[in-house]
This record gives sequence, C-alpha cells and structure tokens, in this order.
Amino acid sequence: MHPFWQKNKILLTPHCSSITDPNSVAPQILKNYRLMKSGQALMNQVDAFRGY
Repeated sequence: MHPFWQKNKILLTPHCSSITDPNSVAPQILKNYRLMKSGQALMNQVDAFRGY
C-alpha cells in the first residue's frame, strides 16, 4: 500500500479531468484485447501493490 493512503492530512482523489474521447480510447482497447489474446502483458494496468 502506498504510504499516502495512511496519511490523515493528505486527500487522495481520482484523476478525472476530462471526458474520454472514444476515438482515442478505442485503439487502446483493441491493442489490449490483442495483447490479452496472445498472452502478453496488458497496457496501463493498475498496480494494487503500489496503490494506484
């Protein structure tokens, strides 16, 4: 767990600064699908151990 999660004086918030553009996210989804089908590591995975 990241140490910031345990600090009372730090407020952690999600990154949600904009609307996702389907034209930019669709190629990423397709690439991850192809990576998954070929048994390779996916892009942009959340690292639960690091806390994000």
